[in-house]
Amino acid sequence: MSTNITTASPALAQEYSLSQAAYHALIHGFDMALKFNPLQLVMKDSVLLASAPGTSKLDTRILAVIQADYNPLIGQKITLGIAPDKAAIKKAKAIRGGGDVHVSLKGGQYHLHGDHSGSCLKAMPVADAVYFTEPIITWIGSEVAGYDPKNLKEFIGNHSSVQLAVYGDQLEQIGVEGQDAPYTFTAGMAARLVDRRPNLVLKSQVAFRCMGSKQSLRLGKLDGQYVLRVTNPIDMGVDLVVTEHLEIVPGC
Repeated sequence: MSTNITTASPALAQEYSLSQAAYHALIHGFDMALKFNPLQLVMKDSVLLASAPGTSKLDTRILAVIQADYNPLIGQKITLGIAPDKAAIKKAKAIRGGGDVHVSLKGGQYHLHGDHSGSCLKAMPVADAVYFTEPIITWIGSEVAGYDPKNLKEFIGNHSSVQLAVYGDQLEQIGVEGQDAPYTFTAGMAARLVDRRPNLVLKSQVAFRCMGSKQSLRLGKLDGQYVLRVTNPIDMGVDLVVTEHLEIVPGC
């Protein structure tokens, strides 16, 4: 999965204007992406991209890629890179009014101006286009959907690391430490699986940090490694898509 987003930046447009709805949808996407502790936030041709690093300072891997395509909502090609500053993004949320929000790049910062107030976000380099290539994933089994993400969020609790149980080629269950039994995605399937052992158990460390009002899951393989794609609708037709490399849990 190509995710390097620290190389030299191409020329960036100096100014953008966004409607209030588009602006706040974009800031909401930035806020959701921060849940994955990215090193930077990038918009490349109006597609939000971030990467989730390892869960410790010694873990230098990229565990997941986070994407959200804003093209249908924004209607223009925006390319920018910003520092993942939670306090600055919180201030950016406060810009309100009836008119457009204007974004300009000056002195290494994006200056945001609305009808009544403004804010700043620190600019960072944007990677070359080659690093934004969509990976070719071979999908396994069927998409998992129809469960209640709110219930799943309560089941997972504060755990980031979860285990995914695959029966045959189908993702069926999720388990977390401290629960007596796994959560089964398909209603009525738990009783049919109770006496069966999964063919494969996979470890996910970051994909469930964001939970929308709806959610879908897809298991696949990329370069011989298992991946999980989690799709969460977040705003006005925009989906936040998390694609995570999974680890095989031995002995299961």
